[in-house]
Amino acid sequence: MIIWKTNKTIPKDTIDPIVSDIKKDDRSFRKEENFYSSYHLPVKDRPEEKLSPLYNDIILEGVTKLGLSGRSDLTVPYWMQIYEKGGGGHGFHMHFTGQEIISWVHFIRPTSKKCFYFIDGTGHQTYPHQHEGDFIMFPSWMMHGVDPNTEDEDRCVVAGNIIVNKIDSPRLVSTSYLVNENITLWETKIVDNIQKEESKK
Repeated sequence: MIIWKTNKTIPKDTIDPIVSDIKKDDRSFRKEENFYSSYHLPVKDRPEEKLSPLYNDIILEGVTKLGLSGRSDLTVPYWMQIYEKGGGGHGFHMHFTGQEIISWVHFIRPTSKKCFYFIDGTGHQTYPHQHEGDFIMFPSWMMHGVDPNTEDEDRCVVAGNIIVNKIDSPRLVSTSYLVNENITLWETKIVDNIQKEESKK
């Protein structure tokens, strides 16, 4: 399930203002979800964008270990979610819609009780380690969810996806095209054939 992991804690004086700003923004809270999420905000308005240098470094380390660096064009959107005491959970779901190959969660302020889980085809739930600072990457097609927060503290995470715009190998080049929110097209070319054609010009 988890294909790469690390641990990076963030100082309290860095996180507190970000959490406060998200809670102050009415757009981040939806009654049907019962938790705060900057996912609903335009990227330019997301307070956690201040953490981009940290996430740039973490993502680079992860994709390098996974063999993606140097041969792919990636986009990495992310957002913060805050689950207050008595707040809602997040029913099981996946992040894959056509371009996402890796999803990730950074447990910035986990509760003492594990809430995040993976669920397999039989309905069995597995709760990975989720200590403060734990950062995990997993396939975007993995079903996962979050139990309601019943602890006396807020639960705070940052989640994101690694979207592949283009990826190559010695033989193939694959490129994705987002046509609209419902349609993604992939084009795969045989590199050797392209090189031969270009050499004849």
